[in-house]
Amino acid sequence: MIALGGTAAQSILGSGKKVTALRGSWHSWEGTPVRATYHPAALLRNAQWKPQAWEDLQAVMIRLGLEKR
Repeated sequence: MIALGGTAAQSILGSGKKVTALRGSWHSWEGTPVRATYHPAALLRNAQWKPQAWEDLQAVMIRLGLEKR
């Protein structure tokens, strides 16, 4: 599961942490792996976060057994 943005990540994970603290590592929700990353709208406002978001998506692809591009 990918939580896009702080609101989604906080709701799913029951955490008060910001997405900047939650992204970059795996979490779990009812036994399902969860990766938090920036919301697409945030990436439009903060282009410097795009490489980190791409790293998160690549980690998901690897976890799913998909080839990185």
